Amino acid sequence: MIKHKCRRCGNCCIIHWGSFGATRDDVIRWINESRIDILRQIVANSDDLNGEPYLFISKMCPFLRKDEEPSLYRCAINDTKPHHCRNYPDDGVCEYVANP
Repeated sequence: MIKHKCRRCGNCCIIHWGSFGATRDDVIRWINESRIDILRQIVANSDDLNGEPYLFISKMCPFLRKDEEPSLYRCAINDTKPHHCRNYPDDGVCEYVANP
């Protein structure tokens, strides 16, 4: 697999947010870490057909922060971000980078 180097453009967080939920493992980890700030952002998914029993309630990622440098972003919960965020891009290729 190709090793991905994030360019911190924020596009994956901005565009993909809302297309996935939190896994049980995510929620258990956040409970064990006492991450109330994250737990307040999810609700139970009554239509759990895809293995994501929790949904994020916000339209935009509340943990994406814009850095002082123009056009650079960072994750405020990088050490404990959701499974889907940690594993993006799952094929090692970011579709938002023209010349990886």
